[in-house]
Amino acid sequence: MKEIKNNKFVLICSILVVLIVILKFVNIKNINIKKLMNKKNENQLYVKNITEKFNIIEKKLIGRKVKSIQKILSDSLKNTVEPYIVFLFTGNDCPPCIDKGFQLTKKLDNKYKKRKVYIIASNADISRYLFNNDYYRYIFTDNKDLIRRELNFIFTPAFLSLDSSLTIKDLYFPLNSENDSLADDFIYKIAGDLDKEY
Repeated sequence: MKEIKNNKFVLICSILVVLIVILKFVNIKNINIKKLMNKKNENQLYVKNITEKFNIIEKKLIGRKVKSIQKILSDSLKNTVEPYIVFLFTGNDCPPCIDKGFQLTKKLDNKYKKRKVYIIASNADISRYLFNNDYYRYIFTDNKDLIRRELNFIFTPAFLSLDSSLTIKDLYFPLNSENDSLADDFIYKIAGDLDKEY
């Protein structure tokens, strides 16, 4: 009889231990789900904040003339019709964002055979980007960071669409976290201007 009571006691203790372990696991799982939800909300808030900042930057820069581009591109602009498209990046930008910029450059170059996107790099190992992105056109350098200085150190990487007076008509920031619809919107906005000439 004592043995049966001991077995019952052991069984009850075992069941309690299992229940405690299950409850802890469920609690940990709930905590992890809450953390994931908080992280998702933080990411959405980050994207919203970044988008708002880009909208503010756009409002400040659209319509602004960029004189220093003439110094960097010099004679190259003489052989091209407007709008001029410039992809600007630095060696400190996120590599996937730069790669996304090269993808868009190649997309534009392929779409408009006569059109060349001018790439201007500042403080960057250009050969690495040429190799990593299978890009074989000339990349201009802005060693003194003239363009970014003139634009109050604009966030980069960035695409600038400029008219013949080198005034910014539109801009786009290639981010690694976004979908391609924003890039397509940029192409669509400038495509009307590009198609006029061909």
